[in-house]
Amino acid sequence: MSKSAQRLLWFCAHESIRTAIALAREVVKTWQRPACPIQTLEDLPEKVNFMFMADVLYDKNNYPLIDRALENAKNLLITDSRIDSLADDRFSIFRKTKMLTYPNLGEFEEYKDVTFFQSKD
Repeated sequence: MSKSAQRLLWFCAHESIRTAIALAREVVKTWQRPACPIQTLEDLPEKVNFMFMADVLYDKNNYPLIDRALENAKNLLITDSRIDSLADDRFSIFRKTKMLTYPNLGEFEEYKDVTFFQSKD
């Protein structure tokens, strides 16, 4: 594919994404969120299949939340950009990848490496 065709393809994709984002913002403005019957973990009628947590590992005071989550979920996935290993035998590293916040908030390069920890069965 020629350079000009690549540029045109990139431009079309970029414009499509911008249009989709603008439309999504308009749709979200019209949503009326119903009251959620689940406000706390105690409100769960049974264990959920999956629970996701992010940015909780940087502070050891958050660790009891992990225990609470495991009591209420069959599988727990935790993501963190500040912690790359977890000394907890109940978890293994599922994946490590580079990510960034969008829009880019100028985060430090070291926080672009994200580790995904998955609870073991």
